Amino acid sequence: MVTSADRPRGSLESWLTCCHDLLERDLSLGHPQLIFVIKANDDAMEYQEIKRTTHAVLGIPSQCVTAPVLGRARVQVLANLCLKISAKLGGWNAIFPKGTLPLVHEEPTILIGADVCYPKMEKNGRQSISSVATSLDRHSSTYAARLAVPSGHNDFSHLPQLLWELFIQHYKHTRRQPKHVVYYRSGVSSSRVGDVVQAEMRSLRKAFRMLATNYEPHVTFIVANSHHHVRLFVSE
Repeated sequence: MVTSADRPRGSLESWLTCCHDLLERDLSLGHPQLIFVIKANDDAMEYQEIKRTTHAVLGIPSQCVTAPVLGRARVQVLANLCLKISAKLGGWNAIFPKGTLPLVHEEPTILIGADVCYPKMEKNGRQSISSVATSLDRHSSTYAARLAVPSGHNDFSHLPQLLWELFIQHYKHTRRQPKHVVYYRSGVSSSRVGDVVQAEMRSLRKAFRMLATNYEPHVTFIVANSHHHVRLFVSE
């Protein structure tokens, strides 16, 4: 454990890098798979810096929790924390029995989620970020993701390349080529649905051709714009 007393002078990035280096010195348990950070409070800027450093600099997933929340140790809070950690370490939090989801189980299927994060109006000079995530296993329980900074006014100019990389990763895990693609697209206003669907279907088809000239899987394109806080869990 590294405490604030061990923190070197300098930025939060320096401190996290120091923690990582201390762990790397003793590889008897292997390389660090997760950085667990207990914060004094819910300072948003500090949280953003932790996530930037662990993901972009160190390349390791991280989990943050504040000391007051951890101190109360409520069962539901700890259960949610364990679910997040499990997912970040590649675990399966829930698996649907075979046959309960015909759309996914009847033939090899890959699930894709795509979104674009736009900076707030007051953040002058900040660029938007495009992100894509795909399922990696037959249970659609583990995922891989890619990020890109769009060029010009095209939100997903890098989409074909991102999809190609993720399809390759999906194949390495499953050893099978998807016959069905379920594509979820979030963050699309009703006035732009038609344009977005046409543009990103072209990107999907381009990615298919990059994989194989005769590769033409079925595509289900779903625009998901419902914002809520509902969480679904299996009953057993």
